[in-house]
Amino acid sequence: GELFDYFVQYSLDTNSYRGNGNFIERGWSVVRDIGNVLFIFALLYVAITHILQAGKSDTKKFLVNIIVAALLINFSLFFSRIIIDGGNILARAFYNNIEIPNDDNIQYRTISQGIVMHVNPQRILGSELFTPKHSNSQTEVDSGKLDNGYAFTILAVSAAVNITLGITFLSVALLFVGRVVGLWFLMIFSPFALASRSMPNPGMFGAFGFDEWLKQTMKLSFMAPVFLFFLFLLIMFLQIIFQTNIPDTDQTTVQKLMAIIVPFAMVIFILNKAKTV
Repeated sequence: GELFDYFVQYSLDTNSYRGNGNFIERGWSVVRDIGNVLFIFALLYVAITHILQAGKSDTKKFLVNIIVAALLINFSLFFSRIIIDGGNILARAFYNNIEIPNDDNIQYRTISQGIVMHVNPQRILGSELFTPKHSNSQTEVDSGKLDNGYAFTILAVSAAVNITLGITFLSVALLFVGRVVGLWFLMIFSPFALASRSMPNPGMFGAFGFDEWLKQTMKLSFMAPVFLFFLFLLIMFLQIIFQTNIPDTDQTTVQKLMAIIVPFAMVIFILNKAKTV
């Protein structure tokens, strides 16, 4: 849960895409210089084509594209950060409005606690369920022992709930790690994306071509607000549904387990659906 909280916050922090030992700026500058070299070859290609085709080629069109791209390539990192910041600002709107009891720090939210407090999986191993009164044998009741089958069932449910919740939190944390790393590389290779717009064969850049670069940058940037929108709805939904505590007295074992498993199933379903989207 803490890994989940940390990487969500880290992914939304503007400094995560500006510092990092300046490796982003240094990597970007190297790629930009390579892009400028490509413009020289592009100009040679246009010149040779113009000579061979005696003015029948689209020389003016290519020259305009090369000049515009050569100017814009120097602002490619700035353009990348505009898209990323747009996604992060929108995500922060949901992130800051998630209500977590006893959590006044909007910079680093303990979102996992806001989810787990409604599931409350530790109740599975609470004294309400682990009491001798559930045993069938009066001797076991008197000696403080539980029926083995009953104890195994409670432990199995507890293990399933905690392992599933842990895996879900970890997978979402890794999803946001992938977002950060992916955006780092998209920022570094953004000069190639703009340079590809002026090349006679833009397909030569493959995944670093402008169309694919823009698509991936938009998807990763706005992945965060989409997921946090689901997360905001999830916590708000849990607060509304479970704002009235169901009394534990006079409940059967199945009812007590259902009070834990039902919200747990809802949390897992919505989190995984949000990941898929």
